[in-house]
Amino acid sequence: MAPRAVIVVVLAASVALGYNPAANHQNPLISSNATKSLASVYQTMLWTDFTLHDFDPRKNSMRSLTIPKKIHHVWHSWTPGAQPPEEYIEWERKLKSLHPSWEFTRWGNENSRKLIEDHYPSFLSTYDSYDKPVKRSDAIRYFILHHHGGLYMDMSFLPLENVEDLLKGFEFVCAVENPGDHQINMAFMASVKEHPLLEEIVNDSLQKQAKGHVLRATGPLFFSHEINHFLTDEKMKSFSSREKFGILPRKFVYPFGWWDGEKLSAEASECLADASKCKGTYPDAYVVKKWVASWAFYKHLENVPDAYH
Repeated sequence: MAPRAVIVVVLAASVALGYNPAANHQNPLISSNATKSLASVYQTMLWTDFTLHDFDPRKNSMRSLTIPKKIHHVWHSWTPGAQPPEEYIEWERKLKSLHPSWEFTRWGNENSRKLIEDHYPSFLSTYDSYDKPVKRSDAIRYFILHHHGGLYMDMSFLPLENVEDLLKGFEFVCAVENPGDHQINMAFMASVKEHPLLEEIVNDSLQKQAKGHVLRATGPLFFSHEINHFLTDEKMKSFSSREKFGILPRKFVYPFGWWDGEKLSAEASECLADASKCKGTYPDAYVVKKWVASWAFYKHLENVPDAYH
């Protein structure tokens, strides 16, 4: 008998933070010149060559799905009894209805910590001592996918279609979030169990970066750097071929974002209010993300608050 399909969706309670690709940092991902353009900061990032610009999910439908059918949501309450917004609950229901054969798990404060305690005890003190709760919300998704495999999505995604055709044939899937492929976000990622990228993250990198700013410690800058490092590693060659590491173009997952400025306000509001209109505006999208606050903080890369340096 085939194992029951499982979806693990992590409902991230964290409010999206603004990104600061221009901050000084030892990672090669970050420019030492805070006023450099984002394009020059990222021009050597290897994922631009790995991004599947010509990917067609319809042609992918006949491939097998090796990523476990598990969706993981994470909802960490930062105040006692806090519940997800009603629209997130509605989107969660829709996600389940679009994936009836998948298993769904919501991870809260307690079962998230228990996963670390039971299976990654050497990381527990770091997990408990994170200076910001958002770091725990970020970090736990890597451990969940490493231990269980499946699909992680932030709760702030409106689902439009079944995502299986985006995942078939791959052992790891993520997506670039902005024009020019300048950053990869970890709000949507899927993996087989114990993928070597996640092995490196949960067993080494998270520990080393724990005290840094959230974006570099657990967030998109951290994730982008880890992917770039992985693409140069021998483990990439030994574990899976280039074809099995899927970096999707933004149109499938992040068709609009904080990069889009004023255009975002009108199109995104209409899209998130009416899924049918959303599909008309973004015909290639399988999911769309509600950007809570990140884009608002960084209208200009040259004007980065000191707190994010």
